[in-house]
Amino acid sequence: MFYKILITLIAMTMFSSATSKSTDTFVYICKSDGGKKFHLSKDCRGLKRCNHKIEKVSITRARNIGRTICGYEN
Repeated sequence: MFYKILITLIAMTMFSSATSKSTDTFVYICKSDGGKKFHLSKDCRGLKRCNHKIEKVSITRARNIGRTICGYEN
């Protein structure tokens, strides 16, 4: 019985991980070397100072490259 529950929990976790990746949220980042934030909206006032390309990326990618959410959008 214990193993049946354990296998069910593992399967649910694997399905949940696969599902969350397919519905990833997209955010915007300024492609400058010093950029540290990501923005939920392309019109965020935090992006108005960006003099470089603004790129749409997944929130997972933004976090993986060390970006955190913009202070205007907390």
